[in-house]
Amino acid sequence: MKLTNIAACTALLFAAVTGTYAVPQSDPVQVGLAERCGDIDGKTYVCVPNQGLTCAAMPNTTQTICLKTAQNGEACNKQFTRCAADLTCEIPDGQWAGVCRPTTKPTSSPPEPITVGLAERCGDIDGKKYVCVPNQGLTCAAMPNTTQTICLKTAQVGEACNNQFTRCAEGAHCQIPSGQWAGTCVRN
Repeated sequence: MKLTNIAACTALLFAAVTGTYAVPQSDPVQVGLAERCGDIDGKTYVCVPNQGLTCAAMPNTTQTICLKTAQNGEACNKQFTRCAADLTCEIPDGQWAGVCRPTTKPTSSPPEPITVGLAERCGDIDGKKYVCVPNQGLTCAAMPNTTQTICLKTAQVGEACNNQFTRCAEGAHCQIPSGQWAGTCVRN
């Protein structure tokens, strides 16, 4: 018993003389998607559990953030969603996001189309086929008075429309009040 007390007193005396004290450990701070993580300024930041997040650096960066890892055919981007191993994020020119595809494609089959969303370019572009996200009510077509095809919604009579990415169905046109950017589909 006395030996234990002597050891404790010796440790305290050493700490007092050298200025070394035990620093209490704080609980890690939980952070979400695209937030910095890891050991930062003496604090530990961890990704929120059960969200499918990983604390890692995106390609060509050194700063660690909480990011998602997408599988083949899933959406990816340059900011916070990277592709799993052996996959590459194919992002069309001028777009913010893309789709994870195998890094090396088999030469025997044609390349899979790249899925894009509302208001993004679609069709055959630079030798690649871009298609609208399925089951979202999107159509690859040109807006009136344009030739460039984009994924757009088709509104029925009485529904909202605009001149950017929502056109009216056959037999209707978009009536937009002066000074507004959106209007309503009305019969021709």
